[in-house]
This record gives sequence, C-alpha cells and structure tokens, in this order.
Amino acid sequence: MKPTARSRKQGSSVSSATLSSSSLSSSKKGYGLHDLRINQKIRLSNAIALGVVAVGITTGLLIGNHLRYQARLELDGKIEDGRLLKQLQTNLLETESHRRELILVLADADTLRKVYLEYKDDAAEADRLWSELKAVYEEPEVGETQEEIEAFKKLVKKYDAWAKDYFQQPATLLQNIDLLNPQPPDQTATRNVLDEFGGDLAMSSNLFGFVEDLETIIEQNADQLTSVKRGLDRAEQLQMQILAGSLVLSMLIAALLATCTSRTISQPLRSATRIAEEISQDNDFSLRVPVYSTDEIGILATTLNQLIEQVDLLLKERQAAETQLVQSEKMSSLGQLVAEVAHEINNPINFIHGNLNPAQEYIQNLLRLVQLYQQHYPHPCREIQDEITAIDLTFLIEDLNKLLQSMKLGTERIREIVLSLRSFSRFDESEFKAVDIHEGMENTLLILQHRLKANCDRPEIQVIKTYGKLPLVECYSGQLNQVFMNLLTNAIDALEDVNQHRTAEAIAANPSTIRIRTEVIETNRVAIQIADNGPGMSERVRSQLFNPFFTTKPVGKGTGLGLSISHQIVTEKHNGRLDCYSAPNQGTEFVIQIPIRQYQSNDAGHED
Repeated sequence: MKPTARSRKQGSSVSSATLSSSSLSSSKKGYGLHDLRINQKIRLSNAIALGVVAVGITTGLLIGNHLRYQARLELDGKIEDGRLLKQLQTNLLETESHRRELILVLADADTLRKVYLEYKDDAAEADRLWSELKAVYEEPEVGETQEEIEAFKKLVKKYDAWAKDYFQQPATLLQNIDLLNPQPPDQTATRNVLDEFGGDLAMSSNLFGFVEDLETIIEQNADQLTSVKRGLDRAEQLQMQILAGSLVLSMLIAALLATCTSRTISQPLRSATRIAEEISQDNDFSLRVPVYSTDEIGILATTLNQLIEQVDLLLKERQAAETQLVQSEKMSSLGQLVAEVAHEINNPINFIHGNLNPAQEYIQNLLRLVQLYQQHYPHPCREIQDEITAIDLTFLIEDLNKLLQSMKLGTERIREIVLSLRSFSRFDESEFKAVDIHEGMENTLLILQHRLKANCDRPEIQVIKTYGKLPLVECYSGQLNQVFMNLLTNAIDALEDVNQHRTAEAIAANPSTIRIRTEVIETNRVAIQIADNGPGMSERVRSQLFNPFFTTKPVGKGTGLGLSISHQIVTEKHNGRLDCYSAPNQGTEFVIQIPIRQYQSNDAGHED
C-alpha cells in the first residue's frame, strides 16, 4: 500500500542530535590533536615552540661544545707536539754546543766538569724528549695527521740508531777519560780524545740533518696548528649558527602553530557564520555546520546543528499543524456542504420515491381498465386499433412494470447514497457518540463503490468482509470514517498501480482483493484490520509512513497528510493505535485499535 506523506522526517532533530552526539563521543575514543581543547592546543603549541628552542639550544651547545672540545684537544696536542719538537731541537743544538765546548775549557778543570755535566744533562733531556715524541707518534690520539705521522716515521727510521749512539756519547766519553776529575798529566791524552770526539764531522752532519728534518716537522706542525685554530673558530661559529637557527626555527614553528591554532578557531566560526547567514536568507534548514573537531568550537557547531534541527522540526510541525488545520476546515466545510447537498437531494428523491407506489397502483388500475375495455369491446373501431398498433400496447403493458420497478430501485439507491453521505459527513460532531463501526465502514465502501467496480480501464477490486460481533463504540464517527476513507483509498491506489504492470492472466490468477476484518480484543477494545494484496513496501518507507508530508505518490496525487492525520485521529482523538505491517511483494495491512468506551482509555493507555 502506498503511504500518503511527503518526504519530511518527523523527529529528525532527535535522530540527528543523537547521531551528532554519537559521532562526537566516538571521535573522543580516537583521541587526537583535533580532540584537544582550545587552551590545550595553545599550551601544546607553546610547549612545542619552547621545546624546539630548548632542543635547539641544547643541541647547539652539545654539538658546539663537542666540536670545541675536539678542536681544543687537537689544538692542545699540536701545541704539545710543537713544544716537544722545538724543545728537542733546542736541546740537540745545546748538546752539540756543549760537546764542542769541552775542548775549549780543557785547561780549566772546574769549567770542564761543569760543561760536561751540562752536556750530559742536555743529552739525557734530548733522549727523553726523543723517546716521548716517538711514543706520541707511535700511538697518535688527536691532532696528528697522517702526513705528520709518516714524516716522523721516516725521521725515526733515518735517525733513531744515530740518536741512540749520540745520546750515549757522554757515557762513552766518560769511560775513556775522567772528565769529572781531570789531572794535568792527562791533559795531552784528554785533548787528543776530545779533539777526536769533537772533530767527528759525520756526527755533526747527522746532527744538523736531524735538526733540519725536525724543523720541517715543526713547520708542518705549525701549519696544522693554524688549521686547528681555524677549526676551533668554525666550531664556535657553528655553535652560534645552530643556536641562531634554533631560535629562528622556533619562531617559525611558533608562527606556524599560531596560524594553525588561529585557523582552527576561526575557520569553524566562519563556517558557522556563513551557514547561519544562508539559513537566514534562504530558509534552508537542511544545511548543517561542519564539525571539524571535538573541542569547544566542535561542541558549539554540534549545538548549533541541533538548534537548526530543532527549528526545522518546529517549523515542519507548525506547517503540518497549519496544513492539518486547513485540511480539517476543508473537510468540515465539505462535510457541511455534502450534508446540505444530500439534504437538498433527499427531499425531491423522497417525493419521487414516495409517489412511485401510488403511481404504480394508478397505472395498474388503468391497465385493468384497458383490459376490461378489450374484453367488452374486442373489435374497436379502426382508429383505436391503429393507435393500439402504433403504441405497441402489449409491449407497453409488459415493460411498464419493469420500468416502474427500475425507477423504484434507482430511488432506493439514491436514498442509500444520500444516507451514507449524511452519515459520513458528520465532521462537526464534537462529542463522542456510540456508533456502529460496521455502518461507517459500509457507508465508506458505498462512497468508494465507483472505484471498486470494474470498467474498461481497470479490473474489479474484490472486498472480502469478515465482521465480528461488535458493540456500539464511542468515537467521533465522522473522523473515524475519514480514517477508513484514507486507508481504503490508499489500498485502492496501490492495487490500481500494481495492476497497470500485470497481465490479464496474472490479474485473473491473483485478483485484487481488500480484506476487512473486525473483532473485539482485550474485552474493552475493538480492532479493525484493512489488508490488501498489493505490492507492499520496504522497511524504510514503512518507518516514515506516518510522518507529515511523506509520500511515494507522484506530484499532484496527494498531500502527504492522509496517513499522518489518520494516525493523529486514532492515537490522539481516540486514545488508540494505528499499526502498519508490510513487506515488499507481501501486501500491506493496517490495524486500528480503539477503546470501546473512552473512560477505559486511561487504563488501556496511549500505546502508540
């Protein structure tokens, strides 16, 4: 059965609000950045900006300090290497100077002893420095380049054996002569030894070559020292650059976060303002404010959407109430008009119907008189005989009774229709009256008889009635008849629609049928069931069936208020309930339940 309501969903505010609340709560489960409150977002952005500053400064300090530490170690190593090399070079030259000075102070024993001791100390110190340098370059730590290491290895390979001999010369010389206690008789021998010792040109040549090679390494060390100083300066510059970059980056991030936070706050507000203006200008309450987050702005948008839905619902309810009021006024006016027309028709029909019996009696008397004339004057004159032939008296006598009987049936039918119209049009009755439900149903079927009968465009719709034994029911009879009319009209519309797509064989095999059943239930209520074998409806359509303005009919074939008004009449006016049971291709059944006595309705309750 086709519903009669236009697509406006009653109660959409509650469902939408529930949906909004559920979406809001579900979004809270997946807690993310959008779920934070505005103050939390601001604190988070500030914390991120400060964190970037702290991390940047800490990173800059750590990296800079590390690089400076490495550069400082390398610088200290270079300085120490340079000191050792320079000191070794100086000691070698002093050692050589004291070695040659021995022959010059031979005549003065005290001076000779002093020079020898200085020579011995210088040689020992040079040996120590040489050993220390070898240890440094054999196990380099920080600062020694591969070039320096290779150069020193060559130096060691070239001069290490000579250096050992050279540094042992003071001890060897002391074994040959006693330079600590020289005696005059020994001066000649001592002089010869010292002349030979001091005149060793090979040793002097190696010494000066050693000193020159040391100078080369010292120069390399000086170059490396300059490079290390530049590296230290670069480390300090890098540290400053990292600190400055961290500050700049933190400022950029702070600006970006401030922009994002501002946009997070302003964009939903702009959207809400735009939607509010569009709704105000276009009265389009289907618009909704987009919800971007679950913070205060999101709650504001959700609340605004709920307010829009509530306003939309109130406007729809107001429109439905106004339309129903207009419809009720129209039906009331129509009922009064129908009652007046029925009254005007009823009077002349009663005159006609009341005069038919006397007219039939008079005609029968006249016919008997004619028969008597025929019996007594079987051979009338030529003129009478021609008239009898012209009017076909025999047929006239036979057909006249049939004509009178047909007129009588017609007037009775008109009287029944007038009576049904007067009974159906009692919309102005403002009090409950105990009425016969079956009488109201029969009156409604009588009015719809023209749509139930077969014609050239549609087959007959069979009506199967199973009436139970019902007591008189207290109700607004006119309004209840309107409910019957709406339900039966919808059933007829549904059957006519499905028959347009069925063949004659299919219709003959499964003829269109409306079943009406009445019974007493629960001892104090009556049930009226109106079912059809039409196309049925889906659960989605059935769930919206009683919503105002919802309809599946084409435009112009219904107001979408029939079932809504019927539901209101049954539930609000009669404290009953109106249920629909349907499935696709399974037909549709409407069940009306109302109390037999209205004072019992409080016990029964309003179950809808």
